[in-house]
Amino acid sequence: MKILIVDDEAPIREYISYCIQEAGPEFELAGCFARADKVLEYLRDGEAELLLCDITMPGMDGLELLSEVRKRHPRLETVVLTCHDDFHYARTALKGGCADYVLKSELDPVTMKQLLMKVADRKRQAEMDGRIIGYIGAAQFLREIIADKGITRVDPEDLKLHGIQPESQYFAIVFQYGNKLLNRLELNLPPWLSHPAVFTLDRGRAVLLGGVSLSGGESEISKQVQAFKGNLERLSDGTVGVSGLHHDPSALKQAFLEAIADADRRFYDGTTFMRGNLRWDPDSLRQDLLSLRNAAITAVGERNYPVYADAVKDILARVRGGQVGASFLKELLLDIVRSTPEMGEDFSGNIEKAATMDGLCKELNRFSGALMERMPRYSENISAALEHIRAHYAEDLSLQDVAGAVYLNNEYFSRRFKKEVGVNFSEYLLRLRLSQAVKLLQNTNLRVGTIADQVGIPNVSYFSLVFKKQYGVTPNEMRYQMKGEKSTK
Repeated sequence: MKILIVDDEAPIREYISYCIQEAGPEFELAGCFARADKVLEYLRDGEAELLLCDITMPGMDGLELLSEVRKRHPRLETVVLTCHDDFHYARTALKGGCADYVLKSELDPVTMKQLLMKVADRKRQAEMDGRIIGYIGAAQFLREIIADKGITRVDPEDLKLHGIQPESQYFAIVFQYGNKLLNRLELNLPPWLSHPAVFTLDRGRAVLLGGVSLSGGESEISKQVQAFKGNLERLSDGTVGVSGLHHDPSALKQAFLEAIADADRRFYDGTTFMRGNLRWDPDSLRQDLLSLRNAAITAVGERNYPVYADAVKDILARVRGGQVGASFLKELLLDIVRSTPEMGEDFSGNIEKAATMDGLCKELNRFSGALMERMPRYSENISAALEHIRAHYAEDLSLQDVAGAVYLNNEYFSRRFKKEVGVNFSEYLLRLRLSQAVKLLQNTNLRVGTIADQVGIPNVSYFSLVFKKQYGVTPNEMRYQMKGEKSTK
């Protein structure tokens, strides 16, 4: 690692140089300067990976230098050298992107080596993450191929155009990725795995496409692939699925589908992969599940726990046999969980990472229990207010109107409503109006503008905006989903 020093005191520069030399041969002093502007001159053509920078210097000071370095050489790591009495400057430098600071009074060869090792480790980690993130690219093309039911084989020329060239024998492996795995994946790639490439598949899942540079029969190769899969399972937060061994580049989609199907089977019941017998999620079932999802979200918005519980129970009963992919099911349930902003973040992470159906149900039960606790019985005044809102939500209804209807002071009613219901009056009214809009979208052919007007939001642009914010799709898109059609927009 090449290192630069800038400090206006010669004895300190010499001592820091000595400490760097003592740290080991992997650390090289590339330049030693008394003025900040000389560092910038050097960096026009010279190379460095770390800058050790004093703060209080004549002319351009350390903070100005760090600001320029950050703009011109953002990949250069910087560490501040500071005294006790200018610590507030070091804190300013840290806020500006400096990686670390060192007190000059505590500097010695041991401290310097620890600092340099920490910087080197951080740079290696950043480079590793960059390479892995580089793998997770060119994924849109593959996702489109996987999603298109009309495509059974892939043109090898199309693969080449997107920088994808499977080896003469290759396999695909699906895994749940996260920081834990991304930080360690490259260190755990087996030596026989040639030209590995990772592509994002869907929320939290990726597919690794790897060539096999092993001699021997297919059974021996399969044994090595399964061992690699087992290692990934120990590193990953979720279920791992693997394809069979393939030799034809045009069968790439088949390999991906095999890996996805293997992961799904293991998610539902843990059975080992049996090649073949692949199936697509039944469209009619998917539409039924989307309707149940919408019913559950509506029930949550109306704080109607029994209806919510029935919808979720029906969803789980319909998918127990593994008729839909694990990713689709998780996405469905996450939509429900995230419809409660005050609770969604506490539960969505574990639901997303659930490795088995049993684990998913356990996390969903935790969410349902917490949701039930947040749906208490209301006081007489608030119960009456809720009834009034449900009866008049389509009108031009204000907090003052409802407070007057239940004979409460506006300010007291507002505080009481928020405390008992969990959201303020305007948020509750908006959710109720949107949930009623969902019912009209599902059960009528009314135009979106008419529906908006009928639920009390006459501005159709605003209605569409808040609808998408609540449900993640536009009103028309939700109608298409519920009717099993594709949006042409």
